Amino acid sequence: MDRRVRKLLSIAVFLVVVAVILWDPWDSCAAQVARGQEAPQGEWVNSTAHISTDHGSIVVELADIDAPITVGNFIGLADQSFYDNMRWHRVVDGFVIQTGDPNSRDQNPYNDGTGGSSQTIPLEIHEDLTHEDGAIGMARSSEPDSASSQFYICDGAQNGLD
Repeated sequence: MDRRVRKLLSIAVFLVVVAVILWDPWDSCAAQVARGQEAPQGEWVNSTAHISTDHGSIVVELADIDAPITVGNFIGLADQSFYDNMRWHRVVDGFVIQTGDPNSRDQNPYNDGTGGSSQTIPLEIHEDLTHEDGAIGMARSSEPDSASSQFYICDGAQNGLD
């Protein structure tokens, strides 16, 4: 292997290691939503959520038509600044990163993942919505209609969640 290639590879590995060391899973987030175009039936399509973290932004497209209740709930909470200063309380490499629990704002990690907003929404399933890498979904308990405010982003395909 060429000396320059080895040096560049070493630098790249070093930068990845530094990024992993410096990344704090307790970083906070905030979400802002940009509505898409109004469809003829009066529904909105192709809304995007801009999730700001201490390490940059994440932009996700929301499925307004296929999951209107879920998207409406998410947009309503984001518009109320509900997600501001929440931590990513669940970070599992190769599975998901999760936020949306207001309990994550306190300094007690033992209650993280147990909170939500004051309202729950029904489960929405659509055959076109799958848990592919980068997909966003609402977290819930084993009770189908228990989603509230917590959401996750898939780190790799998670077909078992479909």
